[in-house]
Amino acid sequence: MKASGMARLTVKNWKQFQHYTGRRPPWIKLHRGLLDDVGFHRLPVASRALAPFVWLLASESDDGSIPADVETLAFRFRCSAEDVIDRINPLIEEGLLVGDLTFDSDTLASGSRPASLEEKRDRGRERTEPPLPPPSAAAERGSPPDGVKKALLRAQDELEAYWKALGGRPNRKDRRKLWDALRSGHTVAQLRGSISELVREDLVTAGKLDPSADWPPDVEVAQPP
Repeated sequence: MKASGMARLTVKNWKQFQHYTGRRPPWIKLHRGLLDDVGFHRLPVASRALAPFVWLLASESDDGSIPADVETLAFRFRCSAEDVIDRINPLIEEGLLVGDLTFDSDTLASGSRPASLEEKRDRGRERTEPPLPPPSAAAERGSPPDGVKKALLRAQDELEAYWKALGGRPNRKDRRKLWDALRSGHTVAQLRGSISELVREDLVTAGKLDPSADWPPDVEVAQPP
């Protein structure tokens, strides 16, 4: 996130789904394709609930954009700055909003900007061993053969399903690290352990899990086809 007073967040494919002319229309369209949008359904419930309000706010602009400033959004959405961060960041990570949240210089200088869950998790990672192993040199060289790639993709699907079954939500960076780790030769069993520790850390940081609770829970994950 960066400090800026003029930055904007732009709604993905705004002109494709909204065809009115002029700003502040009395109503906007909700495209039926949203029902089958995988990226949208991967979002936390709070982010999905905020999305229609983001679109309504975007209708006030010519280009389907909204202010990127956290304090401005907190006022428009009638919620706290921390809620804005926690609910808008997933929309950005899934590519449904293009840009970065910003803070005015006074907010940054005062040190009053709340840390997002992502930032809390990153700080925790800096204090511990990386939860997902780094890629080997082999993982940096070209694309694997088709047969190997299919097996790796099945393994990645299985691990992502396990991640979500534990209550986690892998972002793009996590999925990339997972892919690199699989290509480096790490097994599904090894990565399950890393994912388990990462999800536990996230849930404890978010106040959703007692640090003394038994972990990991028994979860069932369907095998990918």
